[in-house]
Amino acid sequence: MPTEFSDILVESAMAILVALVGWITREAVAYFKKKGLTEILSQKQYLVDIGVRSIEQIYINEDGPKKLEKAKITALELLSKNGIEITQAELDNFIESSVNAMNEAKKSVEPEQVIVSEAIKSIETKGEIHP
Repeated sequence: MPTEFSDILVESAMAILVALVGWITREAVAYFKKKGLTEILSQKQYLVDIGVRSIEQIYINEDGPKKLEKAKITALELLSKNGIEITQAELDNFIESSVNAMNEAKKSVEPEQVIVSEAIKSIETKGEIHP
């Protein structure tokens, strides 16, 4: 009788242990897949950001559609060189995100530039600076 109870207890403990290991494995796999996906998305955004910024600096006098096309080409080249595949929809979204981030950054800097410009003009009109 005591050995039957011990056998049942051991079998139950083993069943619980197997279930626990299965659950931990499933959660670990999901975590690592998510982490890998997040890392890949970050790499894509980083490379697209580089492409968009470089086109913005090089082709400052071009209009929007030309810049967009050149940014797409540049970003695709950077991604390809790094062995990263991207869909057209992802590329469009990442470029849009990069442009929005640049515009927001530009907006936050412009008021400071205006203040500095006004201060310089004020000093120049007082004759304290001779250009």
